[in-house]
Amino acid sequence: MTRQLLHVPALAVLLWFLGGAPPALAGEQLKAQIIQASPKARSNAPVAAEVEFNWEGAGIVEGRLDVRARDGGDLLGSCLTSDFALAKGMQRYAITLPPAVASYSGSTMTIRMDFITADGSKPLRLGTQILYAPSFDERSFVICVPDASGVTSPGRLKLASSLRIENFMPAEPQGTGSRGAVITSIAHVPVDSLPVSPLGYLSYDIVLLDGMAFSAMKETQLHALAAWVKAGGSLCVLPGGNLLDRHTAFLNSLCRPASDDFVAGNTGALLTPLQNARRTRPGLGRFVILPGDIDLESYAAGREWILSAVFLWKMRISARQSVLSSGKWLAPVENQEDYYYYGQRYAPRPFQNGTQLVEHLLPKSVRIMPGWVVFLILFLFVLAIGPLDYFVLGMLKMRRFTWVLFPVLCVGFAVFTMLLSEHYMGTTDSRSWVTVVDVGEDGSPLRSSRFEVIFTAGHRRMEFDFANELFIPLSRDAYRGYSYRGAYESGSVGAPLYSGRFPGRYSVLQNFNQWTPQVNRILSLEPSGLPSSIDWNSITVADMAGSPAAEPLLSKLFAGNSSARADVIVFNQAGNRNLLRNLHFPPGVLANMCVAESKAFFKVVSQISPDGSATFEDLCILDREDPAQWLLVVVEAVGNNFIVWRRLYNQAAGAVPGRED
Repeated sequence: MTRQLLHVPALAVLLWFLGGAPPALAGEQLKAQIIQASPKARSNAPVAAEVEFNWEGAGIVEGRLDVRARDGGDLLGSCLTSDFALAKGMQRYAITLPPAVASYSGSTMTIRMDFITADGSKPLRLGTQILYAPSFDERSFVICVPDASGVTSPGRLKLASSLRIENFMPAEPQGTGSRGAVITSIAHVPVDSLPVSPLGYLSYDIVLLDGMAFSAMKETQLHALAAWVKAGGSLCVLPGGNLLDRHTAFLNSLCRPASDDFVAGNTGALLTPLQNARRTRPGLGRFVILPGDIDLESYAAGREWILSAVFLWKMRISARQSVLSSGKWLAPVENQEDYYYYGQRYAPRPFQNGTQLVEHLLPKSVRIMPGWVVFLILFLFVLAIGPLDYFVLGMLKMRRFTWVLFPVLCVGFAVFTMLLSEHYMGTTDSRSWVTVVDVGEDGSPLRSSRFEVIFTAGHRRMEFDFANELFIPLSRDAYRGYSYRGAYESGSVGAPLYSGRFPGRYSVLQNFNQWTPQVNRILSLEPSGLPSSIDWNSITVADMAGSPAAEPLLSKLFAGNSSARADVIVFNQAGNRNLLRNLHFPPGVLANMCVAESKAFFKVVSQISPDGSATFEDLCILDREDPAQWLLVVVEAVGNNFIVWRRLYNQAAGAVPGRED
């Protein structure tokens, strides 16, 4: 297990300035530090932070920021930002950093920053600092509490503190030490610094909005937050303040079925205040709206709030019932299968079927050289440099040419082996992918996760461009499931270099080794260009629950064409039903992408908020314990690539669509 890659890909710093040559820099004139939004970052998720600059020179200075992350003497990652400008004085800018996992030794890593001026002069050293990241053996959560007034009220702080998941965690069995390391941090974020892109919310598990903060949010911020919730995030809102049409439209869009229940009056307050909490499931996410006139401190200790808390954490039915009856989820059972490496019960786990996924995406012309061929080559080589050399040259009385024949044989066998390897492994590069697309009730895509396998016939260095997508490279061990090594494997191809404004518009420079598959994950919460011919609105739970279910469902999916190039699988509490298997996509891969095994932390929850990590944990969306949940999966072939369409239904067979808890 190694550390996960830490980069600082880009810093969006835009200032309006007048022309003029930048002044010369002195070492003491510019200072900078990275300030994390929360005491500790969320496990396997991008890190929300700010960079605080203090420029004491004259005029405006232009340049780029060069950031390098180290664990001891090991370089974990580096990046070079876009050009930006700084005016005199202190300035702060919100940024997002890629996922960070600390080393075995602790939860910190060292960051060094240099400022490279636009005139190309010597870089200005800005020193080093410590970044607090989750260690490999713990699971770290972050609750975002936007702040509009600059002062956190005791009631809001009490409500946020009562939402920490460790409040519901049972005591660890004696002698297990830190196996159950779970920590929840609270990030107090100014409303002005809230993301305008849904990817900015990947840093958080839950967002808790009070009335003042909610009423201060802009249209772009509300749009980004709604997209994140529908893609799997959890949001709790206490409506209040001066609400406008954009705020009521936001509330109505997250309440299923779609309605116009929330309307603001002339004073900005809701015309029909809520009497009780409302809990809904928009898309893949969870949404809770609380009554606006409650006493937060007393409400935080009540049963109604506990119901909302376990709902926001997406706890399984068994864990939810245990929390409501005893205040804690079920005590863990001493079972070796429930533990991760080094006995870490709740630590993030690698994807267990990654090897099957990679093998399925590799070009069919790629074959591993059989062992008997390797053995035969070695045998012939030993035979040639041994008996053949001795007896043949001896018979010809030419043993003095041994030192000529030996290097000739070595070169000849090396060339022959190389040519034979190229015959088996191929001489051209290949790039294949599988994209998992989750659709909503109206059939529109909520999020997409693309997994690319790049296989090169030689050592390469490639550059890729991204816009509003999260890019995370995986190491070989990360997808093999041996251990979690995060974004890259130390000592192999090294860390990619990010350049630009992350996660908005940026590029990635990545190294590739010959005949070594590299897997990358690209996550989008605003997917486009993914047209589907399936009429999702026409498909109901009754179609999947019918016996036999295949015929009416396939008729709606493919107009009765049972020979379509597709696989169709239905997941529910009873298990998996294969309704069509023409592509033979690996069933183990699909199962692990859709349903989390009831082990470790996923004995408690069935789903986590999206994070785009290398573990693929955020892809699991079905709760096996919930009889009202159905998941329809349709795998379609696009040339040699695949699109996996998924639609999650939250209703029992025969029930009215639109589930409210």
